[in-house]
Amino acid sequence: MNKTVIWGLLFAALLSLAAKGVFSQTTVQPKSISESSVGIIYDNEWAAQARLITRGFGLGFHWGEIETYYKTNIYSAHLDFFRHIKQSRQNRRPSIYNSVARPFAYGKQNSFFSLKVGMGSKRYFSEKARQRGLAVGFTYQGGIALGFEKPYYLEVLNDGDFTQRATIDIKYEEETADQFLDLSRIQGASGFFKGLGEANIIPGLHGRIELNLAWGAFEEEVRSLDVGLLLEIYPRNIELMINEQNAPYFLHFYINFQLGKRL
Repeated sequence: MNKTVIWGLLFAALLSLAAKGVFSQTTVQPKSISESSVGIIYDNEWAAQARLITRGFGLGFHWGEIETYYKTNIYSAHLDFFRHIKQSRQNRRPSIYNSVARPFAYGKQNSFFSLKVGMGSKRYFSEKARQRGLAVGFTYQGGIALGFEKPYYLEVLNDGDFTQRATIDIKYEEETADQFLDLSRIQGASGFFKGLGEANIIPGLHGRIELNLAWGAFEEEVRSLDVGLLLEIYPRNIELMINEQNAPYFLHFYINFQLGKRL
């Protein structure tokens, strides 16, 4: 069985067992709050996020509306950068300009990154964080995704005469395929912003579920380490590599760190 499927099943089982504890318990307000109180200290929270994904990295931001000690409605935006599982960086000899050329990924056709906006809910399993301990909870969220498929450019030796530039920037096309895949001609990768204006925008959907480990979940500062599973789906294959299998979806495990404040 595929390792990704195995880990996904284990992660889902963990959340299922934990969720049973949530929905079977009796909700009790913290002892320091009187029975006449609604039990809410803060109304909102915000946090900046940085996460490492199995095939990339991302940055994000979320805004939360705190309903009770145990439930927060979450609205978020994330920008994630992905790579193909077969993609690897290569280094070439010093370029013809006697400078170190940029590392490149041989056979890469496009770069891909996505902007995701979503909404969902965060729930804590217990009130342990009232004593400044570690609160355990989970978050589920879904929404729209905008994928950006940007042509990947390489700097290769020019076939022209000596009056022209010694190297040119090319992307993978039928007429440039021989040059693009000729290792002896490749000098390195072009700059990231090369081809940005040519990016195809592909609308899609995304969803995620994560286990939250929060330090002082009811204090003013938001500090959390999260482990999650992210899925995003698009209406067609995302063409990342030339001679490898591409797919219309990404399934990732990730580790996320949040830092912010409650208001």
